[in-house]
Amino acid sequence: MPERKIPELRFVENSDLWVTTGRTADLETEAGVSKAMSDMRRDAKQIAANFLSDALERYASVHAGQLPADVSELKPFFRFRDDTILQRYQMLNAGDGSSPQSPEKIMAEKSPVDAQYDTLFQIRVGGWSWRGVGANKEYQGGGGRNVSLTAAQPDAK
Repeated sequence: MPERKIPELRFVENSDLWVTTGRTADLETEAGVSKAMSDMRRDAKQIAANFLSDALERYASVHAGQLPADVSELKPFFRFRDDTILQRYQMLNAGDGSSPQSPEKIMAEKSPVDAQYDTLFQIRVGGWSWRGVGANKEYQGGGGRNVSLTAAQPDAK
């Protein structure tokens, strides 16, 4: 399933997540493999979301609280300066990111990799949230500073 690989997976390449997921996943069925890959992508995107949120914050601090009009403007502020990750996201809001009324969702993934088993991330200054799509649609979560999870992570089956 190479078409379901995302560049964010590099953040979990050398982690124990692969072993843990492999032990708990149903790798005998296509649906089980798709779910396991979805879980790995979600975990990798959580790491990337922290870096992207930090990049938004650094951008805003250098630009008097203004947010970028295009994701490519984050490249100098993104720790990995990786266009392949940045190209998977789009800006939802631009302008003043320092006001208390700043939008909750500033940038987001453009589309899911797998319409049946995936998550979509939305990123803001100081945090991020995600919601499941397809079979994962009842799940959601978030992270970053001052963020609480609004729903449980999917159960391993």
